[in-house]
Amino acid sequence: MKVGVAMSGGVDSTAAALLLKEQGHDVVGLHIYMHEYSRYSWGVVQEIAHKIGVPVSLVDLRSHFREMVIGRFLSEYAQGRTPSPCLVCNKLIKMGLLREHALSLGCDMVATGHYARVVHTARNSLLLKGVDVAKDQSYFLAMVPRESLAALLLPLGSITKTQTREIVQNMGISIPRSADSQELCFIHGQTYKEYLLEHGVMSAPGPIVDVHGRVLGEHRGIMGFTVGQRKGLGISAPHPLYVVAIDSQTHTIVVGPVEHTFVDSIDIEQFNELGERPVQPGEVFRVKVRSTSAPVSCTAAAVEDTVLTLRFHKPQRGVAPGQAAVLYREDEVVGGGWIYATKANEGVLSGRAFRA
Repeated sequence: MKVGVAMSGGVDSTAAALLLKEQGHDVVGLHIYMHEYSRYSWGVVQEIAHKIGVPVSLVDLRSHFREMVIGRFLSEYAQGRTPSPCLVCNKLIKMGLLREHALSLGCDMVATGHYARVVHTARNSLLLKGVDVAKDQSYFLAMVPRESLAALLLPLGSITKTQTREIVQNMGISIPRSADSQELCFIHGQTYKEYLLEHGVMSAPGPIVDVHGRVLGEHRGIMGFTVGQRKGLGISAPHPLYVVAIDSQTHTIVVGPVEHTFVDSIDIEQFNELGERPVQPGEVFRVKVRSTSAPVSCTAAAVEDTVLTLRFHKPQRGVAPGQAAVLYREDEVVGGGWIYATKANEGVLSGRAFRA
């Protein structure tokens, strides 16, 4: 089988290519030219491809990445939301445009170095957690449409990160430290705020108020804040204060004590159904509301097409609109959607960002 492997120059994608080649597949390396830093990683990828004996080509998707991923990232921050660009990239770039390019080259499947599993059956393809719990990356693939999963291979889903490194080391390949995975591949040597300002995200100044509406200070732009933030608020108070709401229409930052950062339910939209059976109202799941958080229990309180309301069994803090919520049944990824509102107990201010 001919397989196009997305090769970044890091340990994971290198090991994925090696494993597929060892399994007898006809492996073709594909390096996405996404932004200016891809020029460095392209050189690394060429060296690695030569060492493992696979052809590799550069796929220029810069304009698409700038529009689809960076453009949304900038827009979300400008509206007071907390974006998740990696999920957008996996859906639209890697398993969208790159997949189409690979198929045009005669590839049967596309592979990446994510720590997750895809099980292909006669009926459909299911996305599962990776066996390495500490490195599981199924969260980042939850927005990939089911039809795209049918053409996806994930060679690292059944092994650990330690085994991955051993595979690469046993081939005598040294991966530069800077070429390994990063949080956001398109931001280097800058804070998020610096990057946003450099790219023209200029929001108006506005008031910082407490949960009762009292003005405590002024900020220079909402893009420097996110729900749950404590440090860098630019105000002083006798007790710690946290961002509990961002109003992008009035450019208001609302702050309060830690108890006001807890929410009881979330509303998500554009839900991407991936499970073996549909989500039913009243069904209990485990949900992740950000990549670094542990899954927590919730109940699907309402289900209407691609819009869901999820009620947490225990209040959760630091949940921000713009983030992705991913549902699980044991190891199975049921699907993922974008958080657009959160709700708290009566009498406690909602930690939502108001939609522009």
